[in-house]
Amino acid sequence: MLAAAQWRARDRALDVILAHASMDDRPIARMRDDLGRHVDGLVEGAVAAGAVREDFASPDVYAFLHMIGAVADRTEEVAPEAWRRYAEALLMGFGLEQGPAVHTTAMTDGQILRTWPVPSTQLPGDAGQADAGRG
Repeated sequence: MLAAAQWRARDRALDVILAHASMDDRPIARMRDDLGRHVDGLVEGAVAAGAVREDFASPDVYAFLHMIGAVADRTEEVAPEAWRRYAEALLMGFGLEQGPAVHTTAMTDGQILRTWPVPSTQLPGDAGQADAGRG
């Protein structure tokens, strides 16, 4: 899982392809189904072996990669390795890691602020209030 997270953090290609691919396209649907069967088999084996929590499921894998990808995308310019800290925390929660494999530190307040979206000058729904103040 950590290797898959690292791959996703370094390369957005799969995310972009899947976001723009038509799931009605037969080759794409076959690849999706093949990937799903492989993930299902790995998860079922890990649960059966007691290597992960009993409630760990295939959708957790996809959610994990999506979350870590989002962190990696937002922090890439500010703290390129920040994704690893959050990946390890999730993996520990799933019972996949006993403790941090690599020393990671939290981002600083300044780094966190730099990853937040830049607010627009006007919030949705504030148009009437802005106009009222000008009157």
